[in-house]
Amino acid sequence: MSTLVTTIEAPWQGINFNLATHAGDQTNVERSRHQVSALLGGCDIQWLQQVHGVESLYVEEATCHAPKVDAVWTDRSNVALAIMTADCLPVLFASRDGAVIAAAHAGWQGLVGGILTKLVASLPCRANELCAWLGPAISRQHYEVGEDVWRQFPAEHCYPHQAPGKRMLDLAGVAKAELESLALHRVAESNCCVYEREQYFSHRASQQKGRDEGRFASLIVRRSENKEG
Repeated sequence: MSTLVTTIEAPWQGINFNLATHAGDQTNVERSRHQVSALLGGCDIQWLQQVHGVESLYVEEATCHAPKVDAVWTDRSNVALAIMTADCLPVLFASRDGAVIAAAHAGWQGLVGGILTKLVASLPCRANELCAWLGPAISRQHYEVGEDVWRQFPAEHCYPHQAPGKRMLDLAGVAKAELESLALHRVAESNCCVYEREQYFSHRASQQKGRDEGRFASLIVRRSENKEG
């Protein structure tokens, strides 16, 4: 078996490749989702209705129903797990032997609630057997938050800002520190800022244009080497 990790960016082939049903034309979203499935070799994809919570769910097979959770895991082959983001941090996991994969949507609310620690604790493998990948998200240089938010995080992840009461929050730094404290085998980073790169959606960048342009997806799938099985 093998594990495939990918990020689906926008725009893709010259179209607005939005994958979120709440942020664009439904017909185009369905078309785009079918194209993602085709890009993954026809895999079924488990989409989520992300609610900035900390709940996780085991899936045996992908369904058309999008559960209201922010983390998901499976030990089944050819079931792709999708996390949609447009500033928040997608975190993808795989056990070293490829037997278990997982995905989490880690915005500031989820990180405050401990979504990553709770997901790791729910998996049927030890933390030191897991590898994690931090996907594209808004960088601290562009993530301005108020005191109500930054007060909930360690000071080393909150950087000075010229406006009174404001700080620049490092989402990826928070997540990496938490995962390293759990003694994961490896934590890798994409180091991609969605605010700075036009091929990604950014909610904050979209707000400056007066519209919500959409969401991109980060996906992970456990492939079976036996294509007939």
